[in-house]
Amino acid sequence: MISPKKTQILPIKTQRLYITEFTESMAESVHLNSLDEDNRRFIPDEAFETVEDARETIITLMSFYGQYDKPLVYPVFLHDGRQIGHVQVFPVEDGWEVGYHIAKLHTGNGYATEAVNAFLPAVMERLRITQINGICHAENIASRAVLEKCGFSLVYEGVGVLHKKEQPICRYEKSLSEKAADGLIHNIDIVHTTQMGEERIKHNLNLQTDDVVSWCKDAVMQADISIRRGKNWYVYRSGVVLTINAHSFTVITAHKLNAKIRAMQESDYICLREFLYQAIYIPDGVEPPTRSIINAPEIFIYIKDFGTQPGDLGVVAEQNGQIVGAAWTRIIPSYGHIDKNTPELAISIFPGFRSYGIGSRLMKKLFEALRKNGYKQTSLSVQKNNPAVRFYQRLGYRMSGERLDHAGHEDYLMIKEL
Repeated sequence: MISPKKTQILPIKTQRLYITEFTESMAESVHLNSLDEDNRRFIPDEAFETVEDARETIITLMSFYGQYDKPLVYPVFLHDGRQIGHVQVFPVEDGWEVGYHIAKLHTGNGYATEAVNAFLPAVMERLRITQINGICHAENIASRAVLEKCGFSLVYEGVGVLHKKEQPICRYEKSLSEKAADGLIHNIDIVHTTQMGEERIKHNLNLQTDDVVSWCKDAVMQADISIRRGKNWYVYRSGVVLTINAHSFTVITAHKLNAKIRAMQESDYICLREFLYQAIYIPDGVEPPTRSIINAPEIFIYIKDFGTQPGDLGVVAEQNGQIVGAAWTRIIPSYGHIDKNTPELAISIFPGFRSYGIGSRLMKKLFEALRKNGYKQTSLSVQKNNPAVRFYQRLGYRMSGERLDHAGHEDYLMIKEL
């Protein structure tokens, strides 16, 4: 988040929820979630009478991602994969306003508060704003409670314009300190550490310098990626991660990146949609495809109903509470299919976490799981010009044949004996 090109706010995973970007395949759940009585009463312009109405809106919202003067709307899921609502921010005359909706079936569980609390710090940092508004109907007690629990202050109660008509409203505001909202780069001069922190950093990294603070500042300025999670920033640079308090800009510690590799749990399945998109090979100079590409049947098959059939095995890499990589197998009639006894493997790592050895560790952990489940070999399909070919060869894969994928690209079919 320290510069626009390195901004990464999604996906956001909380204890119970997962926030990501819309795809067209979510149209039916958006349609159904929008039809409850409270939504019709308090947010009538967000009630979609048909699935097609919802789909058209989703397509429009997807086109706004990456822009900074349009509504930014993101679906909210439970860890079991059910889409229960959305969170959003949108530009208004005097700044930005937050919005949210949780379907009636799922209200009363604190999901809206949990989603807004997780979403706001990230999106406000992305937009470089220090204040955000919240407006709701005066009789919408539940919405008022959410804003108040999320730290908003009531600044006006009376008649005002809401959804293009005058009605009783409550207007709330939430402000961050200017220092906290401006991010690391804007506050690089006040990044510091304590004597204990300096000793910890030098010990953890075997750092041979007397000016630890300058070293940390250089790492911030040259970061591969910086992510705001809760009260801390996590800055990744050349295999090292720095933990920096987001309010005081104190460097708490630094250590070599050592993501935890563990078995994929059912609550992690929701992440597969994002990792499937990240797994798509995009050659240098080629414009990335829209995220809706994963809805193509020949691609979506890699995650559809994952966990329901033999061969569905997976592992994830977790760093500072965030899942940053995943590898999984399926026995499916797809590009790398060999036979009913050979699971096809897919692997995906977020761009900012590549080249740190996470991929090799994920693969080796998954190989162990395959062996324990009695499989003798695994396969995969990879484009010929993808540099990952050499990575797979180092892990023991061999060429078995050549095929064309759905777009006409020449792929290698590769097999590894376990």
